[in-house]
Formats: sequence, C-alpha cells, structure tokens
Amino acid sequence: METIDLTPTPEGIRRSIQLFEEQIGKSEHLIKVAEEWLELLDIERRVYVSPSEFPIFEAALEALQEQERQRIEHMHEGVAAARGEA
Repeated sequence: METIDLTPTPEGIRRSIQLFEEQIGKSEHLIKVAEEWLELLDIERRVYVSPSEFPIFEAALEALQEQERQRIEHMHEGVAAARGEA
C-alpha cells in the first residue's frame, strides 16, 4: 500500500499564510464598508428599503461586521499556527 506524505512544505506554508493575509485584507475591507454604511444610516437615514425591512438591513450589516471580525481572528490563529507560533 502506498502512502502519501501530507507534511506541509515551507513553500506550501508560505502560500497558505499569503492566502490568509489576502482574506484578512478582504474581511477588513468588508468591515470598513459596513461601518461606512452604518455611519450613513446614522446621518442620512436614507436607504431604499421598506421601513419594516430597515431593522433587518441594519442587523445584517452588524452581523456582517461580526462575522468578518471572527473570520479575521480565526485566520490570524491559522497564520500563527503555520508560522509555529501557537
């Protein structure tokens, strides 16, 4: 029976870290966009959704921010583990 060596190579680890860091940047951007929308909502209170859907829209933006914060934390942990820091 043949075996497959799944030990990560230094190149594979570097690539994984690069992908994590790229995703962290995207997540940080999504958080910033959601923050800007929330600020506009506070100032303008003009979003083209029905009044009954406004709280859902606002909650969705806040949920997006929290989801992206958790994703960033998870990816930072993955980067630390890949670098042998954990």
